[in-house]
Amino acid sequence: MGGDCYQPAEERYRLMPGLLAAFRDAGNPFTVYTKRALVARDAELLAEAAAAAGGRVAVSIAFVDEQVRRAVEPGAPSAQRRLELVSDLVALGVPCAVTMAPILPCLTDGADQLQATMRRIAASGAGEVLPLVLRLPPGTREWFFGWLGERHPRLVGRYEELYGQGADADPAYRGRIMGQVSRLAAAFGLRGAGPLAGAPHPRAHQLALV
Repeated sequence: MGGDCYQPAEERYRLMPGLLAAFRDAGNPFTVYTKRALVARDAELLAEAAAAAGGRVAVSIAFVDEQVRRAVEPGAPSAQRRLELVSDLVALGVPCAVTMAPILPCLTDGADQLQATMRRIAASGAGEVLPLVLRLPPGTREWFFGWLGERHPRLVGRYEELYGQGADADPAYRGRIMGQVSRLAAAFGLRGAGPLAGAPHPRAHQLALV
């Protein structure tokens, strides 16, 4: 399911329990993307649906640098809180992946940063990591370049080189980062972006930065 299914409105309208029950009853595979603790409300139903249909929760944890997180995702829970959420869900029987997205060129893509993030993802109990380098589609691009110009003006030229007029970073850069992440995932005993048993695998999904 694209987008974060556990936005604040879900607390009021409670649409997800009905959807999860439908997936369970129909045997329909699913991936729920979120970075919000509200997902734990439906842990029992998520575990049932995952067992019956082949599903999981993918929690977004792009990096564990809190200084960067507060600047880029000011309205989101901390990385530590999201890691605890993964551990809580796994303990309740809910299969979990971590969406390591967005990886920010020149800000969170250093070898030590990637390793620190992967180490904590592995310690959380997640079984799989789904990496994605920052995408800059229209709307996101304008906001991000504005933020970059204010916070990291020296990087604007580098981002213009990497992204040109497109939404995706240069393929050579993406390939290098994906290779690093894949090797780290293997070293820490995590699956890479592989398919669920019996289900087509969705592309890693970048949630809204805020």
